[in-house]
Amino acid sequence: MGKRESVFYVGRVSKIGFDQNKFIAALFEPVPFEDRSSNNIWNIVNVVEDKDYHFYSGKLNKANPDATVTVMTKNYKEELEKKEPDMVLCSSEFIYIPEYSGIAFHSIPNYIEPKRFISIFQQIIEKTISNFFFVDCQINLLDNLDSFFKKLNDFSSISIMKAAVNPPNPLFGRFWESLKEYLKERNATELQIKEINKNDNLRTKIKELIRLLLKNDENEIEQYLKSNDISPLDAAILMSLDGYGNGRIDGYIKDQYTFIKTHERMIHFSLGQEFTVKEIFDKANEIFQRISNERYMEH
Repeated sequence: MGKRESVFYVGRVSKIGFDQNKFIAALFEPVPFEDRSSNNIWNIVNVVEDKDYHFYSGKLNKANPDATVTVMTKNYKEELEKKEPDMVLCSSEFIYIPEYSGIAFHSIPNYIEPKRFISIFQQIIEKTISNFFFVDCQINLLDNLDSFFKKLNDFSSISIMKAAVNPPNPLFGRFWESLKEYLKERNATELQIKEINKNDNLRTKIKELIRLLLKNDENEIEQYLKSNDISPLDAAILMSLDGYGNGRIDGYIKDQYTFIKTHERMIHFSLGQEFTVKEIFDKANEIFQRISNERYMEH
């Protein structure tokens, strides 16, 4: 049998109604989340700041207040049930990199898989901060742009496009800088946009834009941006692909209806069964740096 691997997913933390400082403070003083459906308690624990490399590490733990375990009697001839209150049932390590609003977390098969981690983590942060503010915390997983494009490129027509995005600060992508500036001028923390043409093909350049990003020719991109305006919806799709919202494209492959969502072809990496938080940081930081370079993101 091969060695077991530990799989990590990477995404961005979107903060609506609170800032980076409040988020980090919530990591250190989180309010536990009670899952009433299973009588389990979740919380963020053991948060530590690495001042040398500028990241935070911690764990998302699931515990049972009324847990019992089966043990052997002292003569090892019988077994019995013993109370073990607040026993940790499973734990997922994570790191947070403020520079990218980036998070990487350990996916535990059958216990703390990506959707579960995201849901619980978000609720803990929102519950911690919302005692004082109206807040919305989201984690958007980063997309594998090549995989997304391969499916999108098979579309013979596009009939519906929609996106909901949250402008980041200060990082931005050059392809959607104009949309970020528009939202800043409007003092908007979120934008929802949708276009529909069920009888014909929408006039979108989204394939052209993603193809250009994947080609990674800086001179060609520079000339394109000087000569072309990027529509708000195309920009919003690109923004969501970079981890700052959600998007969906509906259309047809020949005569068959289909659709593709952002954050379904997720970037992830693997480490060995034993790992350190520094190893998680190194892998995640490398991915965020590469994405910033490949997608022409700037401060």
